[in-house]
Amino acid sequence: MKARVVIAVSCLFLAKAANVGTPPILGYAVDSLTELSEGINVYMLIPLALIISYGIARIAALGFGELRNAIFSKVAQNAITQLTLNTFKHLHSLSLYLIANLFFESLMLTLKLLFKEKNIEWFIKLMLHELFVPSILII
Repeated sequence: MKARVVIAVSCLFLAKAANVGTPPILGYAVDSLTELSEGINVYMLIPLALIISYGIARIAALGFGELRNAIFSKVAQNAITQLTLNTFKHLHSLSLYLIANLFFESLMLTLKLLFKEKNIEWFIKLMLHELFVPSILII
């Protein structure tokens, strides 16, 4: 698992490096096309090579990002599984009375928070401003 994390972090750095490198490549390509149209640069090979390298850099950035997600997904799933298993074992080691008491206390706290006017207003604002509107804007 440690090797997967190291590889995923390496892919993250490579993807960021490719993302940072793409705007200058595009700038050089535009500059070389401008020089070509002004007659300063007579070789069409330079702008063409820069445009191709820009495309390769963009594909590399996307590829390294996807590779990072693919490699790190197994690590994330393993961590979630271990956390769930540890929680499940801990709950089974507690007494039934303690579990029922914890459930009741958490339920009562949730109800107290939800039935206050200010908290209901806050909850509605949270749902509207933090979740609903940004989701609509993204879509």
